Amino acid sequence: MNENFYEQLPNVALTKMLEPIEKNREQAAKNFKFTANTLGFPKSPPLICSICNKDGHLQNDCPQDRLPKLEELPKMTDKWREVLDNICRCIMGNSNNLLHDEIK
Repeated sequence: MNENFYEQLPNVALTKMLEPIEKNREQAAKNFKFTANTLGFPKSPPLICSICNKDGHLQNDCPQDRLPKLEELPKMTDKWREVLDNICRCIMGNSNNLLHDEIK
């Protein structure tokens, strides 16, 4: 008899022993959940804001990027209109003088 004869025969006992292991492996593969813990990432990456470079929040929630609360302006009176009008005239007068100085 050839000595390789026994090696070529399927090992029935070994096959029967491995059968439940193979079934468990197939079942485990079907039920495997891809989560951070199973992939070796127990913690999520830290949240770092691109505006203030602090951790714990992203730029959408950055406290430094929030607008201040708007305060209601006082009612426009004739006196305030005169003040604003004078300021505008001063600015326009100064800018016209500067413009004429640059042209000369």
